[in-house]
Amino acid sequence: MKTLASLFLAVALCVPVVIFGSDVRNVVFPEPQKIEISADEGTTSEAAKNLRFCIDASCGNEGYRIEILPEEIVVSHATEAGKFYAEKTLEQLKNHYGNALPLLRIEDAPAMRWRGLHLDVSRHFFSVEEIKKFIDTMAFYKFNRLHFHLTDGPGWRIEIKKYPRLTQIGAWRVDKTDREWNWRETEIPLGGNAETRKLYGGFYTQDEIRELVRFAKERHVVIVPEIEMPGHSFAAMMAYPELACAGNNVPVDGLRGKDMVCVGKPETTQFFIDVLSEFAALFPESPIHVGGDEVWHECWLDCPDCRARMKRENLKSSVELQTVFMRDIIAFLKKQNREIIAWDEIFAGGLSDEHVATMVWREPELGYRAAERGPVILCPGEWLYFDMYQGKPESEPLAIGGFIPLEKVYEFSPFPQDLSEKARKNILGIQANLWTENMTTMAHVEYMLFPRAFALMDIAWHGAPRNYARLLEQIRLQLPNLKARNCNFRPLEK
Repeated sequence: MKTLASLFLAVALCVPVVIFGSDVRNVVFPEPQKIEISADEGTTSEAAKNLRFCIDASCGNEGYRIEILPEEIVVSHATEAGKFYAEKTLEQLKNHYGNALPLLRIEDAPAMRWRGLHLDVSRHFFSVEEIKKFIDTMAFYKFNRLHFHLTDGPGWRIEIKKYPRLTQIGAWRVDKTDREWNWRETEIPLGGNAETRKLYGGFYTQDEIRELVRFAKERHVVIVPEIEMPGHSFAAMMAYPELACAGNNVPVDGLRGKDMVCVGKPETTQFFIDVLSEFAALFPESPIHVGGDEVWHECWLDCPDCRARMKRENLKSSVELQTVFMRDIIAFLKKQNREIIAWDEIFAGGLSDEHVATMVWREPELGYRAAERGPVILCPGEWLYFDMYQGKPESEPLAIGGFIPLEKVYEFSPFPQDLSEKARKNILGIQANLWTENMTTMAHVEYMLFPRAFALMDIAWHGAPRNYARLLEQIRLQLPNLKARNCNFRPLEK
């Protein structure tokens, strides 16, 4: 009765009132930080025809304000990103209400700067049009970072003019898509019978990369390219065997764990600097991700060049070889004034560069410690690896293993209570990772992404998980939008 009395009083006084039970809260995703429904009853169709934009610095970098009035809609924003997100909010409202929009006021801005999705195109290749669709769906829900995993052991997916064999050889392998993924059965053919065997793969030309960057920029999505180094380099070493350590029989040893390039040779460092030079030109405004994960350091102890470098630089362990190699790569990128990101393992050997953002895929505690030093992006596998099962394996498409249902994603809280203020400010945001070992089609990728991506975005937009029951209702209202976009998803009923 008290709530009803307050509502009637607000109507009588003709002042806005926040109606927390309103359906409008669930229509827009991510849910805006603040929605005020006008106490004046009714909707408007005329306002949809009169849209006015205003610059207002108080809205902040990605924030916006929407006022739906009887005769017009007023959108306030400080940046083009804020304007774009306001337009996406209005698009969702119109998808649900048509032109009979409710009279309301929205004030909104994201809690986290990095709201990302990772897509691995090395294990399975996806066309330019498929990537555009992926980006467009991201932007519709206000994701703003696409971590584009372009190179790995199974395939090299980007044209590098100085090293043409990277795509002539490294972008193709014998087609085994009719069977379950097995990394050790990868065959990248070198001449001989290569022309007579059915090959699988592909790569993006530099013109196609420029087009993807342009397309994403229009939607305020930054493509963050990753080139793996010094590990996960099988495809690169098949194309250029001189990158391997002495005695490494690449077609055999590379599939048995020795897929690390030789960090003892200065030519190896120069190779990656050359590649990164072309990367930098293709992605002029993007951070550059330099990999650095899952390196078997001990294999370098069998290499005379690596042992000689250890002696020359007075290194006490093979782990430090990765550190000095990455140090040189980072120094080059810093001279280019580029933002740099690496997986959390690269700091194991003593690297302590506060300008390198740590991407944490292992336990979040590593990220919280790293955030005392510098910027961090959290994507811990226990919660945010979307290549894992969402239900019982016998009723789901093939996945890598594990179990991360929707409710598990929504348990992840990026800011523990005991986190220092400095560390809190250094956590840029969160992302989900899609490793595509078992995802041969974009429809499968989308099935693994949605609805779990909604849980991720709700956390990123608000800074913490909130109400799971309300999240489910919001997801149900978004399923028609996904269908309209011809985007696959896992039904909630499963």
